[in-house]
Amino acid sequence: MLFAATLFLSCSDDDNNYSASDLVGTWRVTNEQGYEKVNGVIQDQWDENYSENNGHRITFNENGLLSGWDEEGDKWALSGDKIVITYAYDGATEEWKIVTLTSTTLITEFAENIGNDSEYNKVTFVKVQ
Repeated sequence: MLFAATLFLSCSDDDNNYSASDLVGTWRVTNEQGYEKVNGVIQDQWDENYSENNGHRITFNENGLLSGWDEEGDKWALSGDKIVITYAYDGATEEWKIVTLTSTTLITEFAENIGNDSEYNKVTFVKVQ
């Protein structure tokens, strides 16, 4: 269940001074953790590690386009401590909270809550280019 959430909800943290240039490049997923709840009850839970050969890759291009993600034409932007993804096919957005960002590691969290149903996902990436 790779990256199924569509909205991130979080408190902001104004102490982070991230720059879009910190994200530019290709990142590979190394771990994904999360859950789905229906009526407040966990229906699915995961904690998947990915090797160098099978980790999903995503590229944040300098021009604001996202490669290797959902569809060609998807866009990204940095807004404080959030990465905002805009999907080309319908214009929908989702926000990934940056938990950690170094020159080699990116950890994001995102969640969706609709009534009593929710989904949470935490993804760890390593920079490959």
